[in-house]
Amino acid sequence: MIEVKHPEPSRNTAQEIIIKQFPEEERRLHELFFSYNNASYIYHLEPPEQEPTHLDYEEWLAELSEPIRKALEIRGVEECRLLPDFIRYINEKRDLEEEEFICSLMGRENYQEYKALME
Repeated sequence: MIEVKHPEPSRNTAQEIIIKQFPEEERRLHELFFSYNNASYIYHLEPPEQEPTHLDYEEWLAELSEPIRKALEIRGVEECRLLPDFIRYINEKRDLEEEEFICSLMGRENYQEYKALME
C-alpha cells in the first residue's frame, strides 16, 4: 500500500494501477518508491509555514548563476515564492531538510526500508 499519497487524486489511481501490474514479490518496492517520490513532490510543492521574506529572496538570488538570477529578478519575489527551488531553499534555511520531511511522512520504518532497498 502506498503510504504517502500524491496530492492529485488521479496520480494515486494511476500509481495503484501500475503497482498491480507487478508480480506480488516486487510490489513492496514500488509502493515504497511511490511513497518516497510523493513525499518529495509534496516537499517541493508546499510553501513554507513561515512566509519567505524579501531578504530570503535576495539571498537565494545571490546563490544563482547570472543568467538565471536576472530572469528570476524580472519575475519578482511574488512569482518566485512558489517555485520548487525557492521553497527548498527556504525549507533548508529553516532547518527542514528534504530527507527529514520525507521520513516524517513515510514513517521511519518505511523510510529505512526504502533506503535499504535502494542501496
